[in-house]
Amino acid sequence: LTPVTIENQAAFQLRSTLQQARTKGTIRIEGLNDKVEVLRDRWGVPHIYAPTELGALYGQGYAMAHDRLPTMLKAYR
Repeated sequence: LTPVTIENQAAFQLRSTLQQARTKGTIRIEGLNDKVEVLRDRWGVPHIYAPTELGALYGQGYAMAHDRLPTMLKAYR
């Protein structure tokens, strides 16, 4: 039996959450009034369509967090 540390448990929970992340549907974000579309091609590359720069940046941040949250959290610490 291998002991599971808190750090390992957190990483497992984070991976489990990411595997369940929403890739279809509509999400409403407070403060964003533009319609932003994040479409993924067959390789999973996000293509972001927005009428304003602010909307595009929100879409880019959402796509990055969806794809690379564990890396972002590591850099944050």
